[in-house]
Amino acid sequence: MAPILPIETLKLLVFDRISAYGKALNLVSLVENAGIGLANAIDQRDRLIAEFKGSALPPDAFALRYFGEKLASGHTHREYADLVDVIHSYTNDLIYFSGKLCAELATHGQAKGALFSEQFGKDAPTVSAPDFSGPKESGLFPPDSDYSSWLNWIVEKRQNAKGGAK
Repeated sequence: MAPILPIETLKLLVFDRISAYGKALNLVSLVENAGIGLANAIDQRDRLIAEFKGSALPPDAFALRYFGEKLASGHTHREYADLVDVIHSYTNDLIYFSGKLCAELATHGQAKGALFSEQFGKDAPTVSAPDFSGPKESGLFPPDSDYSSWLNWIVEKRQNAKGGAK
C-alpha cells in the first residue's frame, strides 16, 4: 500500500497561505507527482502479485517470470522486475524532493523571520530546520548527482528581505 500523503494540505499551505516562491512551488508539484507515480506503481505491482497467485505456473517458470529472466519459450516477462525498479525510483524521488522542499521552506521561514525582526524590532518565533545528515550519511537519501538535471534546471533569484530580487 502506498503512503498517504497530505498533499492537498501541503498545496494549500505553500500555494495559498505562505508567500513561498521559486523552488518551493516547483517542489510541491514534484512531491505530488512522485507520490502519484509511486501509488500507481504499487497498485500495478499488487495486481500483478494477485495474478501470480491465481496462475498455475510451475515453480521454475514462476521464478523466471518473477525475476524477469528468459523463459524456455524465449519470451521475457519483465513486468514485476520493472515495477520494482519503478517503485524504487519513485520512492527516491519522493525522498529527495520532500527533503529539498523541507529545506526550502525552512529557508523561506527564516527569511520571513528576519524580515519580521527587522520590521517590528523583536525576534520572530524560531523556524525549525530539518537535519537529514544522518539519513544522507547512511545512504537513505539519493545523492544530488542523481538529480543534477533538476538542480541545473531550476535557477532562481532570491528575494531580499524587502521583497526585491538579488
